[in-house]
Amino acid sequence: MKKPAQFAMYFLLAAALIGAVLFFLRPKNPAESPFRVELSDCPIYAKKGFNFQDIIREFSPDDWEAAALPNQGRTSLIIKDILGLKSGRPFLSPWADADEEFTMAIPFEVDTEAIRALRSSPPVTPGIYLAGIGDNWEVYLNGFLVHSEIYLDPKGQITDHRTRRGAGIPVYRDIFHTGTNILAIRIISPPGFDYGGLFYTAPHFIDDYRIVMRHSADQMTLIFCTVYVFVGLYHLLLFFLMRRAEKYNFYYGIFSIMTGIYFIARSPVIYNLISDSAITQKIEYSALYILVFFLASFIEQLNFNRIQLPAKLYGLFCFVLIILQSFFSLEFSDNALNLWRVVCMLMLIYVLGHDVMFPFCKGIHRQWEKHTYAKWNLLKEIQNGLAKTLFGNIVTVIVFLSLTAVVDTLDAAFIHTGIFLTRYSFFFVTTGMTVALAKHLADSYNQVHQQKAELEILVGERTRELAEQVKIAESASRAKSEFLATMSHEIRTPLNAIIGLSNIVLEKTLSEAAHGSIEKIRASGVTLLGIINDILDISKIEAGNFEIIPVEYSTASLISESVRLNMVRIGEKPIAFELSVSGDFPETLFGDELRIKQILNNILSNAIKYTRAGKVRLEITHEPFENGIRMILKVSDTGVGIRQEDREKLFSEYSQLDTKANRKIEGTGLGLSITKKLLTLMNGAISVESEYGKGSTFTMTIPQRTTGTSVIGKEKAEMFAALRFIEEYHNPVRDLKRAWMPYGRVLVVDDVAINLEVAQGLLEPYGLTVECASSGMKAIEMIKDEKHPYDLVLMDHMMPEMDGIETVRIIRNEIGADYAKNIPIVALTANALTGNEEMFLANGFNGFVSKPIDIIELDAMLSKWVRAKQSAETLARAEKERPDADEAKKQEPEKSVPGLDMPGGIKRYNSEKIYKRILTSYSKSAPAMLDTIREPNGTNLSDYMITIHGLKGASRGINAVEIGNMAEELEFAAKASDLQKVTEKNGAFIGAVEKLINDIRIYLDSHQTE
Repeated sequence: MKKPAQFAMYFLLAAALIGAVLFFLRPKNPAESPFRVELSDCPIYAKKGFNFQDIIREFSPDDWEAAALPNQGRTSLIIKDILGLKSGRPFLSPWADADEEFTMAIPFEVDTEAIRALRSSPPVTPGIYLAGIGDNWEVYLNGFLVHSEIYLDPKGQITDHRTRRGAGIPVYRDIFHTGTNILAIRIISPPGFDYGGLFYTAPHFIDDYRIVMRHSADQMTLIFCTVYVFVGLYHLLLFFLMRRAEKYNFYYGIFSIMTGIYFIARSPVIYNLISDSAITQKIEYSALYILVFFLASFIEQLNFNRIQLPAKLYGLFCFVLIILQSFFSLEFSDNALNLWRVVCMLMLIYVLGHDVMFPFCKGIHRQWEKHTYAKWNLLKEIQNGLAKTLFGNIVTVIVFLSLTAVVDTLDAAFIHTGIFLTRYSFFFVTTGMTVALAKHLADSYNQVHQQKAELEILVGERTRELAEQVKIAESASRAKSEFLATMSHEIRTPLNAIIGLSNIVLEKTLSEAAHGSIEKIRASGVTLLGIINDILDISKIEAGNFEIIPVEYSTASLISESVRLNMVRIGEKPIAFELSVSGDFPETLFGDELRIKQILNNILSNAIKYTRAGKVRLEITHEPFENGIRMILKVSDTGVGIRQEDREKLFSEYSQLDTKANRKIEGTGLGLSITKKLLTLMNGAISVESEYGKGSTFTMTIPQRTTGTSVIGKEKAEMFAALRFIEEYHNPVRDLKRAWMPYGRVLVVDDVAINLEVAQGLLEPYGLTVECASSGMKAIEMIKDEKHPYDLVLMDHMMPEMDGIETVRIIRNEIGADYAKNIPIVALTANALTGNEEMFLANGFNGFVSKPIDIIELDAMLSKWVRAKQSAETLARAEKERPDADEAKKQEPEKSVPGLDMPGGIKRYNSEKIYKRILTSYSKSAPAMLDTIREPNGTNLSDYMITIHGLKGASRGINAVEIGNMAEELEFAAKASDLQKVTEKNGAFIGAVEKLINDIRIYLDSHQTE
């Protein structure tokens, strides 16, 4: 491919040179036909104005103002040159001179033989060929009008321009006669117009009209232009579809297309499409300006991989010319073209010298130096550089193109032969550069192919390495999963006993001290379970197995549950809790309520943990977002704050900040990490502002879909602000009404005795008959005995000797009875990893309940597999048999404390025991706060305001509404610096709080005694 391409390029260049030589050496007067008349060899006379009498009377040279004689070496047949006219307009003036009339006359001789040829059989239709004529014109032969291209307005000014190249005009043969014939041309143009008259000196002739039309058709130019446009489109497609990095393809494509447009605009063919020569001339000039710019850009991109500043300035210059000529006259366009020729000559010199010859010679010199300056080596390097490199090929063709362009520029400016060598050189240059670029592309693909083979070998090696790494990673992942499964099982098993037995005991009547101790045991178990769940959540998120489960939920319920839970964590700390919810917040939303609670609990619990005194504030607002809202949760505190250098570690796993200062604060360091990951899964975000020693503000945004138009409203928002929670709040576990199922039989299978005890205790409130098996084999034997069939089997997953899965397989497949195949079996598992449900269902289980046993899940399983299968009569009979032993206790009247809304307080915290614990905390912490406000004065009024604010929140937190209102009044007075009002009412407030504290203590002591 390489050598044939090189030889083809040089062959085409040689053919171009030979063609140019033959053009110059061609015979001057080829006898195309017996009738041919070479008008270029005839004298041409001219004068101003037009008088029809001048062209019909006997011709006399004395009647004409000037003449262009062939034996005087004429270089121009333009009116202004023949008559010596000068334009009255300044150079580059945007306006044109007024149009004037001129007459040109060409006398020529026709002999008898020529007339005989015209009238021969078949007869010849003569025609006139004019190489170039303009602007408006008419042609007369022996006084007869043979063609007119004049378009004037009433004032005699041109309306449509009709400058033509290669004009072919048919003539009626009887007009000719033997002897002297006169060809007269009426010209209308501005006196200084460069195209007024015959703007090419040759060829102009009269011959057979068929020969004239062959010249006018200019088929060679059409072929060349088709090639230019095709090559340009090919390189543009190559750039856009394949090789964007090689921008020179783009520049060369535009250059080639502009070349085609330029030559089409100069061809007679264009007049079939656009008749007004003013438009075609401006298209021609614009294409010429653009193609030179893109030729320079192509060379510089190829050589320097960028466009140099001179080329950019030249491009800007051409752009300005194109814009200006679009609005101004043709004379301005001609002036601009002359100016451009000067600039273009300088640009070509720069491109040839700086962009072509200098880099080429520099490369040759560098190679020459390597060969110790031997003369034959220098010549060899030049030859190799020209023949074997892409840039060398481009150098050769650019030099050739530049030389022909110089010749054509000189011809257009001074000689006016219309030789137009560039038309041919462009074709051969375009062909040569296309071949060179194609060779370069082939070389590039060969390199790519070689690199591809090398890459395939490298990829094969990397693939094998990756396969080994994947095996290692999979092994590590399996080990991690096995560890988590084991850890989950081993820790959840004792937690099942701790939490389960605590729940069972707490439902019985206990003393306050005993109840408090058992509640602490249960809370510790729940805390440890939360840590386990956090670790499992992190694992699930990292493994990509964590699912966001959106449901429709009540926002008021979510806020109530989250705030109640976290207010309990305040305990005896002197912390005021503030809650602000916008009244226009949607009442229901669609999202993962459970995970939003988890996020809110993590942030609130952190705020309370890291705040020793002061306040914690939760602000809930929203803003419109797509098809719903963006929920905005802002939690601020007056806690220890975060150091600037610790911000980067804030959301890291298993890390606590400022551990020395916070060493007494419990926690795993997973809360914020999980919060950030959960927010990311829900397309939310979290940000933090903090000042060390003064507190922090965490802001979370969570997109949620709206499900209705109802909002929380002003009333509920005010209730939240007063920490009075909505009545419809329910604790699912506390409010769970267990169905009485004396008709049901349940088999519990577990190898750990305490787990059996927990399960029995949780099932006891249902009135079920519960039997236990301590192993899988024992369970199989009990199921085989069908005398007392079971309605449900609760089967531990991990047991020694025979685990739950193997036990279920034997029950389903080997006992053989339909009862055994269809008995509902639910797994009890302490392995809470993702994917377990699918695993259990695939192995014959009907469902699973995680340990510690969730009472809600257990109740759902019992309702589904035991209660739902009973008849209506059986269910009705069972409800009648339900024991009502606890009803009397439920109706026992409760003592009250003056100034406290105790029923409201119990509802707020969903538990009388929790409410009593908060009252205990209030009775212990409030006296110390009272001691700090007994003597308010001008210097401590700011501290007084902070303390009274805390007492306001604490009092309203226990539903001491009246005292809370008194505290609020004093707080407003302190803010207004009204010391007199504070002094007047402070004593009454302290007295009311001390009385309330005393009444609370009496109430708590009496209940402790009971």
